[in-house]
Amino acid sequence: MNTDLLAGETKIFSQQGGRFYFVSGESELYVKLSTGGDTRTFKLLVGQGVDFGNGRFSSVEIANGQTAQNIEFEIYDREVFDNRVPGLLDVDLVVAPLCIDIEDKPISSTGTDTIPQDLSRKRVVVYASPNNADYLRIGPNAAANRGVPIPPGGSISYEGTFEIRVHNGYSLGPQSYGYYSEGK
Repeated sequence: MNTDLLAGETKIFSQQGGRFYFVSGESELYVKLSTGGDTRTFKLLVGQGVDFGNGRFSSVEIANGQTAQNIEFEIYDREVFDNRVPGLLDVDLVVAPLCIDIEDKPISSTGTDTIPQDLSRKRVVVYASPNNADYLRIGPNAAANRGVPIPPGGSISYEGTFEIRVHNGYSLGPQSYGYYSEGK
């Protein structure tokens, strides 16, 4: 399915399925898949998707970031793989990463939260909510003066299975972050 989105625009599609896949676009999307009680919003880049496992969603709410774009997305009840090879890559098959866990989590002022070690994880992307008032510090040893400072709406990725910490040391109020990981 194709649609045009203005910067910051939100559209709702009455499409049911078990998997959502972001095929093409210019920038990230924020996707909410309505399932009755699930209120998570998934930040997706082109080539990423959400798998509800055995569950199904009844509609899709897509919120655009700050860049107007034409997007293409697909909704399926079976696994979705992208085997197109963009550009000149010396590979036999390119499989789009499928997000296996996504969470939006609040973090209190001066608080530290942990993304646990996951032996089945290949890569994890941690992002700061665009609605945050200030930076978060993110990294394996993040604390008051340690870790990479990530601005609101920013993200960082790590390859590996190790534990990652998120510290809210700049803001006097609560902020939030999210993460998604790709399996091996």
